[in-house]
Amino acid sequence: MALRKWFVESAAFLGIAGRPPERRAAPRYDVHIDVWLRRRGLAPVAGSVVNISASGAAIRVHGWNVPEPSPWPTRLNHGDEMWVIGLLDTALSCWAIAVNNGLLRVHFSLDDASRHQLCDMILSLPRDNPMQSH
Repeated sequence: MALRKWFVESAAFLGIAGRPPERRAAPRYDVHIDVWLRRRGLAPVAGSVVNISASGAAIRVHGWNVPEPSPWPTRLNHGDEMWVIGLLDTALSCWAIAVNNGLLRVHFSLDDASRHQLCDMILSLPRDNPMQSH
């Protein structure tokens, strides 16, 4: 009984009690796909998709570590919208989740046709490279 009480108190102190389960339902896959990031009124910026799932991707922004000014994708805020070009046959609408050290995490806004094409592309990936959720 004392061990259970200690665990409950420790979990509450560490902030892990009542934490919702991991939200990622789709597995992510390591890839290297060159893409362009576009935003209305701004020049396109090159990047590489380094992992992908059915709902989003992590994109390494090329030139993120150059002296000022850094490319615009490195200055995005959560929710800023853009397009990813070169991943599928059409431009994919997405929004920024986070940017850290030149790695842009995005969530896709997919219509049915794009969702099916993305799922087909992911299904064609080698099955030995799914990442573990972090």
